[in-house]
Amino acid sequence: MNIIIFYYFRAFYVIIKGNVYKNYYIQLLDNKNSARYNLFKHKGVMELKKFCSIKFKLLIFSFCLIVIPIIIIGSISYTKSSKVIENHAKYSNLSTVKNITSDVEKILNSINYTSLQLIQHDSLRNYLMMSKDDVDMNKQAYILKSEALLSYLIYTNEYIESATLQGFNGIEIDTTGKSRFINESNMTTALNLKGKSFWSINTYDDLNNKIHRVSLIRSINDINNIENTLGILKLDIDQKKLAKVYNESTVNENSEFYIFNDSDIVISSNDSDILFDEIPSELLKEDININKDGFYRVEWKNKEYLLAYSRIQPMNWTLISLVPIKEILDDLQIIQKVIRIGIIVSFIICIMIVIFFYKKFLTPLKQIRVLMKHIENENFVSIDVKGNDEIAMLFKSFNKMSNRLNQLMNQVYLVKIKQKESELKALQAQINPHFLYNTLDTIHWVARIESAFETSALIQALSKLFRLSLNNGSQFTSVKNEIEHLNNYIFLQKQKYETLVDFVIHVEDEVKECKVVKLIIQPLVENAIYHGISSLPQKGKINIVIKREKDNLIYEIIDNGVGINEKYINDLLISDTETSKGFGIKNVNDRIKLYFGDEYGLSFKSMINVGTTAIVKQPYIKEGEEYDKNDDCRR
Repeated sequence: MNIIIFYYFRAFYVIIKGNVYKNYYIQLLDNKNSARYNLFKHKGVMELKKFCSIKFKLLIFSFCLIVIPIIIIGSISYTKSSKVIENHAKYSNLSTVKNITSDVEKILNSINYTSLQLIQHDSLRNYLMMSKDDVDMNKQAYILKSEALLSYLIYTNEYIESATLQGFNGIEIDTTGKSRFINESNMTTALNLKGKSFWSINTYDDLNNKIHRVSLIRSINDINNIENTLGILKLDIDQKKLAKVYNESTVNENSEFYIFNDSDIVISSNDSDILFDEIPSELLKEDININKDGFYRVEWKNKEYLLAYSRIQPMNWTLISLVPIKEILDDLQIIQKVIRIGIIVSFIICIMIVIFFYKKFLTPLKQIRVLMKHIENENFVSIDVKGNDEIAMLFKSFNKMSNRLNQLMNQVYLVKIKQKESELKALQAQINPHFLYNTLDTIHWVARIESAFETSALIQALSKLFRLSLNNGSQFTSVKNEIEHLNNYIFLQKQKYETLVDFVIHVEDEVKECKVVKLIIQPLVENAIYHGISSLPQKGKINIVIKREKDNLIYEIIDNGVGINEKYINDLLISDTETSKGFGIKNVNDRIKLYFGDEYGLSFKSMINVGTTAIVKQPYIKEGEEYDKNDDCRR
């Protein structure tokens, strides 16, 4: 499944890559006059720019919306199903092993029951109780009778392959006819157990081949005298019949079953190659010695198996079952197939959605793209509007934009003409102040020559006022120059209002070199004199404070004049009507907002008969820095 998903994503990547480069070449060829096109034409190479069309984005969106959720849900379902199926197989296999264990215990108990029937049979016991001399007189006849009786009794139990009887009076019987008599070790064990049965693995020579059998062995005692042992009985298990129990009880034909004793010797299995060998250690874990039954995973013969085990009582044997994990998860192939089909169908749906959307919505957008090329060439066309959806609204907006651009283009020519006229007027406007400044400078020196020093000082102050106003044509100056301009203005005003007003100027040292809009303070001081102080019956006072507050530069012009209606003066600042009243302060406010933005400018605080405070806020700009109001940063 992972390989299939990989190829789906690879195919999707090829589609995307082709779409990106295809659209880029289209974009490049649409603009053959571009520098990049010329570079490509000159060198034969170009930098590929990844152009993402709406069609391409829609393909990604639909893929993410449909295919990816199916892959995620399918993967989660596959993982969960794997766990559920595996857990079901674990407990199902453990249940099978327990059932087989129960069947094996019943078989072993039936063999033990058969041995009890044999040792309790009166005729067989009578033969064994005969004296050796009596047996020797007609030994063959007694052996045949005992053998016939023994064969008849074991015939009723299909899991007994053969029986061997060794009497201490000379009667020795082996139903196989191959003299597989009991060895001394087993005989000693049987005598010590005094009638109790035990299980043993016996090895026999059969035509120079070694064969092994699992046998039940017990002694036969005289019921009248328990201490008197009459003989030893041995019953061999039929391995094929026992293995048949495994094959009939399992639903998985590749399952392997092993029964091993407490010495880890395999005594029964449906795999004859490992029979009577030691059980492989890689199959055994500590759990198998602790718990009566359970399951775990093992790796054996380069394969992964599910091993289930159960203890066979009371022999302390263990039955284990091995089932390949791969076969347990065969049912997951169906889920994998469903996921594959779902991914394929979803991918086809994605393509169909893209095709439908492209024809329904993107074709009109492509038409707009073509018309935009006409507008780039100043050919202002319109498009017929059909429908009432967003595309139709876009067409309407396009038509409005085309018409508006046509109007604006016509206006541009008029604006350029007016701009040339304005430049000529501005140039002429600079000639008059320069002429006036030079003339005043001449008058100043003439007054000094004639010893009119007071007149000379006034003329010099007025001359400097004009010079600072010109500022070499720049709209910006420093706080230091602005204060110098204000001092010249105050010097001139004191000649007229010396007994009317006092001026106090306080400037923080760190702001003196700051960059500010020129001619801001003087109009506000002039406004305070004429509209606030001049109407007072007593002498007035004007405080000028220039300071820094965080990233802002603040001017405060505070007078103790008659005051003014605060709402009225603030309304003048935002009024669109041009009147002579308030023109100076509105000009100040508009110039600050023009250069720095609407968050800066002029504001007033005033109370009737108390005074007025004019507050100017500009950005704090150090000398050499520039201010960009679009990104609100200093460069």
